Amino acid sequence: MKSWYQLRMYWKHLFLTRHRGGHGVHSPLLFELITRVIEEKCAYYCYEDIEANLSADGKSSLSMPAAQLLFRLLNFWQPAQCQTWFSAPDARRDAYVQQALTAFRAQASRRALVVDLSAYSAEALPRLYDKLASALQEARTKNQASMLILLHPHSRSSQRQFWRRAKQDLQCPVVLDCYDLAILLDASTLSEFSSKLRFC
Repeated sequence: MKSWYQLRMYWKHLFLTRHRGGHGVHSPLLFELITRVIEEKCAYYCYEDIEANLSADGKSSLSMPAAQLLFRLLNFWQPAQCQTWFSAPDARRDAYVQQALTAFRAQASRRALVVDLSAYSAEALPRLYDKLASALQEARTKNQASMLILLHPHSRSSQRQFWRRAKQDLQCPVVLDCYDLAILLDASTLSEFSSKLRFC
């Protein structure tokens, strides 16, 4: 059963989000991200495969809608390099990530990083944050646009604290909180990106 905090955050997300449906967003890249990826209602061609992979893994930590959104995000971003940081490798668990990566032609100037926060203990999260900050800094020095996807930012108090710190300190111009996963987008190197947006 979900805790009171999780229920409250879910309702807050549903009713208090700014820029719902892309209204008020002037950047074409962000408008497309919100309207054609996050708010997308149509089924993609591989949803059945993702569902089969998730049901084969009885202990999957991601819900079906979150796994579908993760696929759509990676399919939209089309990174040349994608890293997944889970505590233990599991081929079925990140099959939706690999499926997304094979579905498109990679953009050389883009990079993605998917981190499952629930896979790390409270003691390991500060080290993970330092690793994440250095990876983002490395991408900035290489002039690459980065999408950081954090899975389960609201599950435990240590994960909520990690998420709050990442929003404040990593200085990403776009912060999107989709409850089951959070997105930090640092795309200031892209010509079609010219906005600062907080969607949480």
